[in-house]
Amino acid sequence: MSTFEFQEGTKYLYPEILKDEAVTRLIDLGKVSDAHGFLERTFQSPASVRAGNLIQEWMEDAGLRTWLDQMGNVHGRIEGMNPSEKALLIGSHLDTVIDAGMYDGALGIITAISALKVLNITGRIGRLRRPVEVTIHTNCIKCIASINVGQVAFSDDCIDLLCTDGDMYDNKAQNIELLHPGSIYSA
Repeated sequence: MSTFEFQEGTKYLYPEILKDEAVTRLIDLGKVSDAHGFLERTFQSPASVRAGNLIQEWMEDAGLRTWLDQMGNVHGRIEGMNPSEKALLIGSHLDTVIDAGMYDGALGIITAISALKVLNITGRIGRLRRPVEVTIHTNCIKCIASINVGQVAFSDDCIDLLCTDGDMYDNKAQNIELLHPGSIYSA
């Protein structure tokens, strides 16, 4: 594993992961499409499922514990020093618009996984103060209103999908908790 040295004895970057592997993964993910000649992945399409499986493999390679939720969203988690703390949520979307660019959703996914992989191989992952969760949404175009550090806001359309009994609740956080109890802040 090579690194750059900016100060004597201080190693910072892992270009084979943060550059070479990341670019290769962007290209590989960009080839996973339901269309011929352009990139298109819609909610739960065959390409979306293949892409989710590929991303789950990359998360596991980075040392994350992974799972799929009821909607097919891919999650990877590192517990850190305080597993009971609220998780820092990092993520992006897996679906694309029609004729999407290679970076549509993928750049956020790959950079998060690559950064955590470097922390893992350098032995720093266990020193994180709180859990970190990489969440890959399968239907972002319709569901996710905004993503900010430590906060997720969902549109009413998405909340309808999250409600197992079909009823809306006044507190939307209750609906989010159905999928992932205790680790997501709701706006």
